[in-house]
Amino acid sequence: MILREMIESGENFEKLVQYVGVLQHQSREFDLLVELEDLIENDANPNLILKLLISSISSSLDESVFVEYINLGQTLIASLSQNNLVHDSLNEIVEFYIATGNAYWDRKIYQTAITIFEDAIYLLQSLNPESESLPDLILKKLKYWMSLKQYNIAARDASFGYRIANSLKLTGWTEAFRHYVISTNAVIAEIHAHTAQSLIWDGDEKRAKNSILRSLHALAEIFDAEGTFSRSVSLARLIVDVFSTIRILSEEDALVINLLRSALKNQENVDLSDLSSSLMRYYRIAYVPKLFTILCLTPSGTMVYSEDFVYGKETDELSLFSKEGKHLYSGIFSALNMTMKGALGDSSRSNLMEYSGKSILVEETESFLIYLVSDRETPELRKNLIDLSNDAENGYSRMPEMTISSTTEMKKLFQPLVEKYLQKFE
Repeated sequence: MILREMIESGENFEKLVQYVGVLQHQSREFDLLVELEDLIENDANPNLILKLLISSISSSLDESVFVEYINLGQTLIASLSQNNLVHDSLNEIVEFYIATGNAYWDRKIYQTAITIFEDAIYLLQSLNPESESLPDLILKKLKYWMSLKQYNIAARDASFGYRIANSLKLTGWTEAFRHYVISTNAVIAEIHAHTAQSLIWDGDEKRAKNSILRSLHALAEIFDAEGTFSRSVSLARLIVDVFSTIRILSEEDALVINLLRSALKNQENVDLSDLSSSLMRYYRIAYVPKLFTILCLTPSGTMVYSEDFVYGKETDELSLFSKEGKHLYSGIFSALNMTMKGALGDSSRSNLMEYSGKSILVEETESFLIYLVSDRETPELRKNLIDLSNDAENGYSRMPEMTISSTTEMKKLFQPLVEKYLQKFE
């Protein structure tokens, strides 16, 4: 094998890279792959192999072999990990991940590119959390999310990077991430404020309030990172103006509006960190949905599991929280869901209903109809309910046939999932 012979004869790295380039431009990438595999089998220096793989990935012209380069690198990294040799090759491994992520991004395989960067960040955090390469990786991932207009995720990465850079006392990186914290959250705050305005015009004040709360959360993040009030004045005014037009406001809502109005009048004397903390406290109380109960039925309508949450305290004989009431309401929910599906067409999934002043989130699997009764739907609550439903279906499919109708077994199936996915909302 020519690569091995070149290494054994002491050729420098530049010559090896030139040889790699020649093979690729001669459309002999499969031959190159075989040579790289040969180096691994003959225990060549793993750092050198990773560097050659990085060069091969970055300039690959053959899509099928490109994937094999990556598989080869991941296999090598796994082997190093099993033999506790990752630390000795950490810089090369990180560079391998960066080259792979960039290559996927150039091929417009965006989600895979981002996942690769997530893997690199996780690895570096676990092995060398004080590495100065960590902020660079976080920033690359952040910029990818921004280019996809996924500002919520970009904002989370910006806050993460800000904390890391600050803890490592990297002044330049800290300021860079501070800029992204402010800029990403400014976009989020404005989007949600305008969304709330449109929802108010449509008469949907419940969802408008949710959007306002998201906007306030983003504004609080800006205050936390910002040195002065000046850049967020127009944004704060927009939020106050939109929030004030909601007709039904709680006492806490009014206090927050007045707090922001007062801050706008006395900008020079406002402690932004205190203001941010106040808005965050309000957000956590007001935005986290209140859960009442969860009902799990078979497609035929038989209830196999139910659970009440902290707000499920009604005790009337036919309330949603009494034994008789649950059976009654499960029938009502099933009937409503069937009616809506019938009206919308069998292919439509009716996954949200409003009943008796409550929001009923619906998830349907092959074996279950799951109804979660809450005061509101939020994206996080919906995602957790979907994950719960999928895990319940997977667990049910593995249950012995003789136990699938047992109430005790159903409780054993659902109880841990309810605790895992919904306990945080209580």
